[in-house]
Amino acid sequence: MPNPIEERDRRLSELEKKVENLLRIAQVAVVHETEALVDVRFDNDLLIERIPFMTMRAGEDQTYWLPSVGELGFLLAPSGDVGNSVFLPAIFYRRYPAKESSLELHKRFYRDGTEEEVNVGSHKHKLKVGDSDNYRRETNETEIKDTFETSHIKQNANETEIKRTSGKVIINMGTTTKIEVTPTAINVELSPTVKIAMSASSVVLTSPVFNVKAGAFQWNGVPTTPIAWVATS
Repeated sequence: MPNPIEERDRRLSELEKKVENLLRIAQVAVVHETEALVDVRFDNDLLIERIPFMTMRAGEDQTYWLPSVGELGFLLAPSGDVGNSVFLPAIFYRRYPAKESSLELHKRFYRDGTEEEVNVGSHKHKLKVGDSDNYRRETNETEIKDTFETSHIKQNANETEIKRTSGKVIINMGTTTKIEVTPTAINVELSPTVKIAMSASSVVLTSPVFNVKAGAFQWNGVPTTPIAWVATS
């Protein structure tokens, strides 16, 4: 017959071990991308392999964001069974400390340099793509601004501003109307046969039928060649 005291001590020992296993600090050692599983290391050198990690949604709606090697989190073992553990990211620590220190800032940093931030104090949303800073987006309650290198597009309820130092801006409306703007010229195409080309020194109108009116003067006709107004000294 088992000794009651020994049996009690054995059960207490098992219970203590299960309680210790319920929640431990662990670090990602290997990421299995195709399986969405990780190997984690805990208690300095113990390794548990191919376990799932917790995400926000994992049904018909899903979030997909794999932990990275070296990331710190919790090893959760239901009922104290390490064999059925789940990894819960994430905890800041010495290797990967927090990069910001504001209560009003929600920000995501990606390894390629991309950053996305929401500031609940200033009601601003910002996006920077990659390390090169070639594209940035800034939005607030009244305005959206997209910046491409040295150019930008800014919109609010009353106007749209497009700024470029080189290249061109093209606006297509419907199937025939097209406006093309460069630093030195504006070209308007209302149809394949009606066009206006403007620069600092000239205006050229191409049309099968035209009506030119300035004050009391009006001129109607059918030109055989484009009508051109050229600046003179």
